[in-house]
Amino acid sequence: LPPRSWRIGAIVLAVLLSWLTWRLVENPLRFRIAPRRAVTALVVSALALAATALLAPYLHATLRPTNERAAEALMTGADWAHSHNAICEARYGTGYRNFCVQNRSGPPDVVLSGTSFANHFYPGLVRHAALANATILSYGSCEPSGIYPGLSADCAAQAAIIRDTSSVRLAIIGTLWPRFDASGRMVDNVTGSRTGYEAHPTVTTYFDALEQRLQAMARPKLTIVITGPKPETGYDVADCYPRFILAAARDCQQPRAVADAQTDAIRRRLAEIAARVPGGIFVDQHPVLCDATLCRFKTPAKLPLLRDTGHYSEIGSARAAALIAAALPAATLSEIAKHGRPTH
Repeated sequence: LPPRSWRIGAIVLAVLLSWLTWRLVENPLRFRIAPRRAVTALVVSALALAATALLAPYLHATLRPTNERAAEALMTGADWAHSHNAICEARYGTGYRNFCVQNRSGPPDVVLSGTSFANHFYPGLVRHAALANATILSYGSCEPSGIYPGLSADCAAQAAIIRDTSSVRLAIIGTLWPRFDASGRMVDNVTGSRTGYEAHPTVTTYFDALEQRLQAMARPKLTIVITGPKPETGYDVADCYPRFILAAARDCQQPRAVADAQTDAIRRRLAEIAARVPGGIFVDQHPVLCDATLCRFKTPAKLPLLRDTGHYSEIGSARAAALIAAALPAATLSEIAKHGRPTH
C-alpha cells in the first residue's frame, strides 16, 4: 500500500484532473466544436489511448534496467516451470497433487519427498555438478508427518516410490515445518500467534508421527536428508522491488535473532530425529539466507532468493542444493553416480 501522503496526493490530483478535463475537454467537445469534428477528435483520442495501453507494458518491460527484468523473471510465484513434465507423467500418471517432474526417464536415484517446500529444491539439484548423472524425481505433495488426511494418497505414493524403487539412494524431506507454542499448539510460523486449527496434534504427537514415517522409510544404502526450517518473511518478495512509480515497500532483510526465534525449537527436534533414523542427515537451511547477524532474501546483485512468500527462486534453489550436496556422504554420491546415467 502506498504511503498515506501518496494516497491523499492521488485523490487531490484526481479531482484536479477531473476538473481540467471537464473544463478543457468535455465542455469544448459538447458546446464549442462542431459534432463532426468532435467525433473525429474523440476517435483519434481513443486510438491514442489504446496505443498507449498496448505499448506501456512493452516499454515498461524493455526500458527497465537489466537487473530489474532478471529479478522479475525469477519471481514466478505459482507459475513455476518445475511443477510437472511429460517424463514424470508417463511413468507415474496424472493423479498427483501439484508436482510430477523428473529430469530424465527411468527409475529415480533421488526423490524429493514432502510438499512444495521439497519441490523447490528440484532445479538446484538437477543442475548441481555432484548430481549430474542422477535421475531426480519430485512427485506429489505430502506433509512429511502424514497428519493431513487430504494428502494421504500422495503420502502413500511418495512412500511407495522410495520403498519399492531399488535405485533410490537419496530421499530429501522438505516442508513448511509447523511451529508450536509452549503449550504444544500450532502457531503461525512468522508471528507466533495461534492459528486456531484445533484438529492439529500436539507437538509431541506431530514429531512422533514424523519419526515413525521416516523410520519406516529407512533401509540400507538410503540416505534421508531432513531439511530444516528456513526463515520466513510473511510477505511476498515482490514487495522488495519498486513498481512503476512506487518505491519498494520492504527491504527483504530479517535480523538473525528473529529467524532463530522462529526456527530454533524445530531445528533441535528435527536434528534429534535425523540422528535416530538410519541414514538420516539434518541440513540446516539458514546458511542459504543468513550470516551471524542478518538474513537477506536478495543476493548482493539484488536478485530474489525467493519466488513468492516463501519458496526458493531458481537462485535460492541452487544455493540450497549446494548446501545439501555438501552434506552428503561420499558413499552416497558414489552410489548415485554408480546408478546414474549420463544426461541425454
